[in-house]
Amino acid sequence: MLTKIKKLICENKNIALVGHIMPDGDTIGSCLALGYALESQGKNVELFCQDEIPDNLCFLKGCDKFHNEIISCNYCFDLVIALDCSDPERLGIFYKLLETSNQTINIDHHISNTKFALVNWVDPTAAATCELVYELIKNLNIPINMGIANAIYTGISTDTGNFSYSNTTSKTHIIAAELLETGVQPEEMSMNIYKNNSIERVKLISKAIDTIELHEDGCISTMEITRDMLIEVGVHEKESSGMVNYAKDIKGVELALLFKEQEDGQIKVSMRSKKIVDCNELASLFGGGGHARAAGCTINTTLYNAKKIVLEEAKSFLKG
Repeated sequence: MLTKIKKLICENKNIALVGHIMPDGDTIGSCLALGYALESQGKNVELFCQDEIPDNLCFLKGCDKFHNEIISCNYCFDLVIALDCSDPERLGIFYKLLETSNQTINIDHHISNTKFALVNWVDPTAAATCELVYELIKNLNIPINMGIANAIYTGISTDTGNFSYSNTTSKTHIIAAELLETGVQPEEMSMNIYKNNSIERVKLISKAIDTIELHEDGCISTMEITRDMLIEVGVHEKESSGMVNYAKDIKGVELALLFKEQEDGQIKVSMRSKKIVDCNELASLFGGGGHARAAGCTINTTLYNAKKIVLEEAKSFLKG
């Protein structure tokens, strides 16, 4: 697979790198790292992501290079690479870029990936897509500079819960060690990513925690974030990233469910489990997906109904 990807990269000059909607550290880190690497080889690279970059990731060099709308002058590319996207819908408006290019690559680590590109490199055993991007850059014999190293470290750290989730492997630590040798400062990275919250985000956390409910003798926890809550504290929805973990980290809880009311009225459900429930399978019942311990879906109904139907299925998963 790497041979095919390297061949396409070597043969094409104008390359688009696309991250998923509601971006996280892995998709942003993957785009930035590969972007820096390809630019160092004389490629013309453009970065695309439909939604705004979360504030805690804006310290990464190059975040201002992302386009959030189609730019007519660069509408057609020789090669389009989707990074950390499990399906075309996750590309948002930039799915159009795939339709305008005969050469497409899909690099991802989600088990629910639909393999929508010409060349698909999907490895669910990877802790983060950034692990795959790191391997690709090394195989291209491109030196790892600080921009690449910080971006890769960010993607791996955020997708492993700062190296605490079950997807963390010996390979993950080996890559992290090599990045530290490059000059990555873990204390500084941790400060930027996890310890730099706005007061508005802290207020939203407080309101969200107040909605926590326990079900099934404390084995399932639910949390809610409504549009009114976002408006009241004055934050964008991107500030709610990672809040489901507050519900998951309660003693005795196996499965945590966060229900977020979207601007269009739909409900986004974030799922996190500890050991038993397969979140990917649960999310797939509602057209979503992800990983065994972290997944999500979007349901076109009210928050009340979404909570009711997801809880009903979740209870059966727990009993099973």
